[in-house]
Amino acid sequence: MNVAQVADLTGIEYFTSLEILKCDSNNLTGLDLSSNTALIKLECQNNLIANLDLSLNTELTEVLCYNNQLTRLNLTGLASLKDLIAKWNYLSSLN
Repeated sequence: MNVAQVADLTGIEYFTSLEILKCDSNNLTGLDLSSNTALIKLECQNNLIANLDLSLNTELTEVLCYNNQLTRLNLTGLASLKDLIAKWNYLSSLN
């Protein structure tokens, strides 16, 4: 069975009360979650995302963003973050 992979999440910004987002194993190259400030859990592993700024998602407790193309990951202000898996990326630093 062939499953189509998602390459764009345009419109996700309208789901401002979204608490869990699972968009793993797709063809996403970018992910703007700046309007999704209620997010608690994000699973975006196994994509092609290069930059991820989660600094406005201050409710996040879990982020799985491994196996992407990340060169930049901004976690500034995420005091509630308990679990982060960001291996298999191209990060040279982590905020």
